[in-house]
Amino acid sequence: MTETQALVARMYKDDAGRPIYLTGGQDDIFSAIAQKRAPRLHIMCHTRYGKSMSAGLAVLTRAASFPEKWAIIAGNKDKAGIIMSVVNAHIFDNDFTKSRFIPEKGDDWEEIRRFRNKNHITFKIADGQYSEIFIGSAKDALGFGAPNILEDESALINDTDHSLVMRMLGDNPVDNFLCKIGNPFARNHFLASFHDPAYLKIVWDCYQSLKEGVRMTQQVIDENRRYVFFKILYECLFPSASEMDESGWMYLVTDVDIEAAQLRQVQPYGMRRLGHDVARGGRNYNAWVLRTDSHAEVVGKDLEADLIKTGDKTMELAKKYNVMASEIFIDDGGVGGGEVDYLASKGCKVTKVNFGSSAEKEAVEVDNVLHPGSTKKQAQTEYANARAEMYAGRDGMAVWLRSIGKLEPHADWSQLTQIRYRKNSSGMTVIEPKEDMRKRGVESPDVADALALTFAKVKNVVYHDIDPATILAGGVKPFFPGMPG
Repeated sequence: MTETQALVARMYKDDAGRPIYLTGGQDDIFSAIAQKRAPRLHIMCHTRYGKSMSAGLAVLTRAASFPEKWAIIAGNKDKAGIIMSVVNAHIFDNDFTKSRFIPEKGDDWEEIRRFRNKNHITFKIADGQYSEIFIGSAKDALGFGAPNILEDESALINDTDHSLVMRMLGDNPVDNFLCKIGNPFARNHFLASFHDPAYLKIVWDCYQSLKEGVRMTQQVIDENRRYVFFKILYECLFPSASEMDESGWMYLVTDVDIEAAQLRQVQPYGMRRLGHDVARGGRNYNAWVLRTDSHAEVVGKDLEADLIKTGDKTMELAKKYNVMASEIFIDDGGVGGGEVDYLASKGCKVTKVNFGSSAEKEAVEVDNVLHPGSTKKQAQTEYANARAEMYAGRDGMAVWLRSIGKLEPHADWSQLTQIRYRKNSSGMTVIEPKEDMRKRGVESPDVADALALTFAKVKNVVYHDIDPATILAGGVKPFFPGMPG
């Protein structure tokens, strides 16, 4: 055990009151920040390694020991608050940090420890000597005036906002410190610092953790290899220049993925779903894609502008392919709403989808930054909207296509190779808007969107106050389009 590992174990405890023992890579992160081993640090480690916990404890220990001002900066204050929550939770773990903490009027120590939402903390080091830790977004950097900065999720801060951070450091040209920490989501200033010899680098990928025997297994690596961002989140690799443009956009699937999916030999099985993208006019097409759990094919495409005729065709296709009405998915956010209303008037109640609506929140496992080596369930979403979730989600189109999906050969599957994605400043996955696609000469991806619609997450509808007599008196109901029969 190193001196810093022993120091952390003596000073800090997890939620269960047990000493915190840092792994080898976590200790590298802690010591590099707490000891300020170099004026410039570049830190990358795989997801769920405990970087937030290690960095938070390092900043807390340093600020409680020396009269320094520290700013924790991220793309927004919520992101910066992740590391600050570690600081809040561990101030009172030991007499050293607790005795130097200066509470503000009205502060309740137990509330700080429990809710971890204090954004500014002050310590008294000696008479007339004080230190501070506070958080903010990169856009607010010029108003901070801190010579020591920890830039969390640094790659998600664009070059313009990062320049404000560098200008703030310039106010203390002789003695300043910058730690960039995060995942290689963009080829921006974060890539430049990775190649800059002035930066001390700490890179800890999933294979190092596998070799170390903690926080990683081969099963986790194998299960996550097919997901988007695997190279970034697990292997700590920057996308190549051919994979990512200057704005951080990457292509979701490649022509190699499409070719492999068209050559794949599988039998269709599972529930039939019909995805329908309704034309917005002009040269845009109506498109219908039929998908089972293993197979997808384009079953219709035309330039019809009349929503009634388009609705009739939807019902015809549903009857032809034996698709239940509830398994027809139409984007209701635009002109598709008119077709949805028409279908409802005909007794065909389809599933309405809105690409721009919020993605579904799920109880997902995330790092418990306060309890090293463990995770916790938390309701959250990784996606900026429903469209991003349908395309890039763990149960979305791209994962299906790369794993089990069979595409019946069709020229318009090439549209899938024009779908781009990236992480925004909040760390959420975003799909390039159609308006931006048009600016680079790409028409509306009608077939691609029709396929994506079949991956919509829908909630089961629960009906209440059912009258059995009404149901039993109804007799045999006639078949209506969209229902199997």
